[in-house]
Amino acid sequence: VGERVLLAHAYAYQQIFTPIIPINLGWVVVVFSSVSVVYLRRRRLEFAEKRAHHNALERKRRDHIKESFTSLREAVPTLKGEKASRAQILKKTTECIQVMRRKIQANQKDVEDIKKQNAILEQQIRMLEEAKKGYVIDPNEYQQLNQEYQASAADSSDGDEQDFSRRSKKMKTSYQT
Repeated sequence: VGERVLLAHAYAYQQIFTPIIPINLGWVVVVFSSVSVVYLRRRRLEFAEKRAHHNALERKRRDHIKESFTSLREAVPTLKGEKASRAQILKKTTECIQVMRRKIQANQKDVEDIKKQNAILEQQIRMLEEAKKGYVIDPNEYQQLNQEYQASAADSSDGDEQDFSRRSKKMKTSYQT
């Protein structure tokens, strides 16, 4: 087998080297000088080294992908500690990301609602402070602010926010009486 490989290499390099004695055994066989044989052996070793290096790099790449899937599996709550195929890991990860995006959108809406409520409450505080100093409060303006606040508080779905709006409503009605 080694001779056949050498013969194949020899055939490829027959353009480069001058043969000493040509032999025909069904293959085109060319005998080279000892310098030519050394060169061919060195080329074979270089090729083997390149192949080994490529194999090592490919193994490292596959190991990195495997470790990445393992860490991804552990990051997804529904897959933690379970065995799962790569396709299952990707599917569950996609689902998890979609759920988190919906939660983020809901939280952003809640933040905006709370900001609106705070702005209305700050206006009411300013009006009450002016009333305390002796300025007259326009009942229509106060009523409009109160309605805006109640509408924004009704939009909020969190229980704590509803408790806060109930306390605020009691405070407002006690002021009006």
